[in-house]
Amino acid sequence: MIFRIDFDKWVLSLLPTVLRQKIMFALCRASAAPIRSLYERFVAKRETHNYTLHHNGQVCYLRAALNDAFGTTGFDIVDYDDGRGEWLYAKSEELDHHLYAVDETLDDEDTSVPILYDEAKLNLPLNTFIVQVPAAIYSTNLEKVKGIVERYRPLGKQATYTMV
Repeated sequence: MIFRIDFDKWVLSLLPTVLRQKIMFALCRASAAPIRSLYERFVAKRETHNYTLHHNGQVCYLRAALNDAFGTTGFDIVDYDDGRGEWLYAKSEELDHHLYAVDETLDDEDTSVPILYDEAKLNLPLNTFIVQVPAAIYSTNLEKVKGIVERYRPLGKQATYTMV
């Protein structure tokens, strides 16, 4: 890292050869302590910013950010339209008086349209993705999960949270 500074060597190199004694070195080293603490804060902030810059809204990076924050590997990110769930048909064959959905582009009224029945996915808008959170984290730290997802999610997307 180009920002790595050894403050003891730096203080020693700034002292003239005549003044390089233990007491003078200790005094100069103590006077450089505020600079050293400021430097340590800078390095910590730089590592945080680099981590944020290297992670984005891609599924792999978002999952990695969640896994790193909680020290577990139970998170999963799923698009809502991936075909999971129970597929039911709107018209039952034995019940003629039931209401059913029809495809408006077809002229035949007897053509039933498949409906995806899943409570979590039933009313989601098109730009939604699902974050599957482990049960222990869902019950205790859901707000932290939401904060991490909000930091990294793509701007046009919305997150829905379910428990695994």
